[in-house]
Amino acid sequence: MPTVGLFHTNYWEFSDTNFPRISTNAAGGYPMWQASVITPSLFGIVGAWIDARVALLKWHWRHATRVHRLSRESRGVIERVLSVVEDPRYRVAQEAVRATSKTLGFNRPEAWKGLSRQMKDQPGRAENVFRHMNACELLRKGASSTLANYEQNLYVELAYHGYTISRK
Repeated sequence: MPTVGLFHTNYWEFSDTNFPRISTNAAGGYPMWQASVITPSLFGIVGAWIDARVALLKWHWRHATRVHRLSRESRGVIERVLSVVEDPRYRVAQEAVRATSKTLGFNRPEAWKGLSRQMKDQPGRAENVFRHMNACELLRKGASSTLANYEQNLYVELAYHGYTISRK
């Protein structure tokens, strides 16, 4: 009965990649050049764990150097974003956004009655909504490329946070 090693020996013996000058076989019948390719896998899970840790270190180093080059204000914005997405209230905000994205009828006049009442009851918030819309319009005019609505909102919101950080 042929074994795996015997199969590989016979296969590579007649392979066009097996030249007489490098005919030395390693354990299992592999030519030496192929044995050097598969040998690291002999470590199995340990090798995979080491590879994952090295990739993680590279990722951290790449992002740490990017963050280090940023201004104090921009680093503050990143810290604020991290604290927001780690906060349990962010999950509630995600659900609220999903719920409003499914709300039908915002293009009909009757949908704006409740919103106009809300804006009259909360003038500070209405002013912030107007400022945000105005900042998005200024961004749209000043940006060299067209941005989608969600991108405009993100840029403007992060810029507001940067502004409050720089004012401290």
